[in-house]
This record gives sequence, structure tokens and C-alpha cells, in this order.
Amino acid sequence: MNHKKLSILLVLAGILAGIGGVFLFFIWAPAVGNDMRTSYPEMAWLFWPALGVLWCIAILYASSLALYLRISIRIGENRSFCDENVRGLRMICRLMSAAAVIWLACIVVCMLANIDIGPTWLLFLLAAMATAAFALLAYALSALLHHAVQLQEDSDLTV
Repeated sequence: MNHKKLSILLVLAGILAGIGGVFLFFIWAPAVGNDMRTSYPEMAWLFWPALGVLWCIAILYASSLALYLRISIRIGENRSFCDENVRGLRMICRLMSAAAVIWLACIVVCMLANIDIGPTWLLFLLAAMATAAFALLAYALSALLHHAVQLQEDSDLTV
């Protein structure tokens, strides 16, 4: 598969992820939170703080997605092995790590404050694990790409 086709597929995957993220963070989560606010009036005060935390996580995800899309576009321009992509993957790793920490912090804060969130903590834990997995993947890919960039530079010097 050539670079342009691969880039198009990567961008389409990013667009689908972005659409899913908008639905999850800006449509589904507020609707569920609103339902919980009416079902559990004693916890209604948590609606806006919880939504604010989710939107902070959404910003980290969106920033990672923007970096991913830039990398995907550079791949289409036949610039797969460049320092910009290495830096982009390293930043994705940092952003996703921060998001994973926030998910875990949500669980800890709720436990310390004795706030019963029921089985929701399992969703938070799964989100933290998935986010940490993406961070690790971005780190590993950045290390591999850094090595490839060095090999390409060495090859260019010998020619």
C-alpha cells in the first residue's frame, strides 16, 4: 500500500475516533450525568465538577488526536521517518499518560471522599488502562521511529 492510501486510512480512523469522542464526551456523558442527577438528587452537586473533569480528559484526547492526524498527513507526504513524527508520538505519550492519571485520580478521590459511584469505577479503571496502553504504544512507536530516523540519516550520509 502506498503512502497516500495509508495516510487516507489513518486520517479516516482519526476522524471516526473524533466523532466517537464528541458523541461520548459531549452528548452521552452529559445525558447520563443528567439522568443520574435526577435519580440521585443527593449527588446532583457532582454533575458539573464531574463533567469538567471529563471535558479536561476530552481536551487531552483531542490534542492527542490532532497530533495523530498531523503524523498521518506527513505519512501521506512521504515523510514517515522524520523528527516531527517522533516528537508528536512522544507528546501523545505524555498527553495520554496525563489522561490515564486523571482517570485513576477520579477513582481515588471518590473513594477518599466516600462517594459511592457504584460500578462506574470499573469504567474509569478500564478507561485508565486503555489510555495507559495507548501511551505505551505511542512511546514504543516513538522509540522505533527515532531509531528509523537515525538509520535514514546515516544512510543519507553514506550516499
